[in-house]
Amino acid sequence: MKYLKKYVIITLSLLFACFQVKAQENEKKLVPFAEIFTDFHFSPANDTLSPGFAISRAWFGGDFITESKIKGSVIINLTKLIDTVLHEGNNSPVREASIGYDNGKIKVSLGITGTRLMHYQLRFYDKRYIANTFQSINGYGYLFDLGLAVDYRINKLAGIDFTLMNGDGIRKNPEGGLKASLGLNLFPKEDAIIRLYCDTRKIRGILQTTLVGFAGFTWDIIKIGAEINYKTNHDIVKGHNAWGISSTGSVALSEKLSLFARYDYSASVTAPGDVLPWNNGRDGKLIILGAQRTLGRNARMAIDYQAGIPNDINKMASDMIYLHAHFRF
Repeated sequence: MKYLKKYVIITLSLLFACFQVKAQENEKKLVPFAEIFTDFHFSPANDTLSPGFAISRAWFGGDFITESKIKGSVIINLTKLIDTVLHEGNNSPVREASIGYDNGKIKVSLGITGTRLMHYQLRFYDKRYIANTFQSINGYGYLFDLGLAVDYRINKLAGIDFTLMNGDGIRKNPEGGLKASLGLNLFPKEDAIIRLYCDTRKIRGILQTTLVGFAGFTWDIIKIGAEINYKTNHDIVKGHNAWGISSTGSVALSEKLSLFARYDYSASVTAPGDVLPWNNGRDGKLIILGAQRTLGRNARMAIDYQAGIPNDINKMASDMIYLHAHFRF
């Protein structure tokens, strides 16, 4: 319980700021932020998977923007805060605590801030409340980290981004070895993106590299995106390389109703001296099929079917039906 006082003070201070801070328009601006992911789930075929309700995200915070385009951002993960207080978990409940600058062409963020590993895929996919990203599920990297992020829009057709971060997410005890990343974005048209990304770090003499190629296109009511991922020395073990693909698509039936699908495939190589791929127990496929209904500007719901099919023939496939809800302002 030793973290209770510290995090309660942080949360209460943030609440006080969001509801009490007042400033003149054009000088200072406070933009509050809150986001909630919740769901009900059950397995239609596997009695060992218990039905139930879950909440996977409860974020609260805000951006404090000054007239000089300097921005301070704070976001607290309330679910992690409760877990830390009760169990003294290793992951920090602070999801954003950064100082930034944004003039429309260049953006700089320093502190606890978002990585660029899956940033653009998430914006295109726009359904994180339904399922986590390929990179998060398969341990390729983190959504947030401690460090520096820079985004530069070269022109209407291209942009680049660079980060230098701890590399282990928001942990009390990072493994060490700073992670540097570089990304290139091409925008052939307004609703399309082609992205190349690379990050690298060295830990205990072992070089670890992640490569990602992503393309997303929208044609009228149809939206399609796909990416390929490759990671060397995945768990800081030489030869433990892994790769995979993730693809998504949706069709808008009306302004508020759409159908969507996603397919992931994750695989690992067979290291010298081994018989099976080193991560054979976790390699496999993920299939998601569903429908989404927009309830308003701040809320939406989806019903979907998710199936996990392992490559290991000795493991059973899993399936689940979800009713998801997403709220954001």
